[in-house]
Amino acid sequence: MQRKDSLTKDHIVAVAAGMIAESGSDSFRILDVAKKSNVGVPTVYYHFESRNRLVSEAQLLNYEAISQPIYGVLEQVEAALAAKDEPLFTELLEQHSRLIWNAGRPENDFGVISILTDIWADATTRNVFRGRLLEEFTRWIAALELAQSFGWADGTNDAKTTIVMLWASCLGQAITVDLDPIDVSADGFRDFYMKSIKG
Repeated sequence: MQRKDSLTKDHIVAVAAGMIAESGSDSFRILDVAKKSNVGVPTVYYHFESRNRLVSEAQLLNYEAISQPIYGVLEQVEAALAAKDEPLFTELLEQHSRLIWNAGRPENDFGVISILTDIWADATTRNVFRGRLLEEFTRWIAALELAQSFGWADGTNDAKTTIVMLWASCLGQAITVDLDPIDVSADGFRDFYMKSIKG
């Protein structure tokens, strides 16, 4: 029974994530997700104690969808460091800067600010998100520290501060986009990103 329950819950979250990505969370209704999931409303509430919990878990799935290419670059960065391939490491940093910058753009269907707001609305999902983010940051910090030890990155910058500030600047651009004169181009961010890491 546990396996079927887990599959049903995963299905409901996936359907909800698609609905929210398409129409946003403000108009999201439990009745609609139940119908699209081919389950009854009581089944939805069996798996999710509230609408907020379901929206939050669905938005966590949407966050993971836009972050998957970014995680892939992290794995490649770690492999480039293990192989001591500095040109590949540098190329991957530039790729990473484009991916994280574009993830926050308003033309991105998911809308990262909306996603994070919905995730933050539920304490349980927020803690899951924070745990995953901590794991990702820990890996990036370790990668940057290793690159610093190889002389590939500026050793005078604190790795933790650098990683956190780059992540925060990407979220900030989602708010300031198209506001002259503070809208920053992807190339401008890339240059800042590379200077922050490489020196």
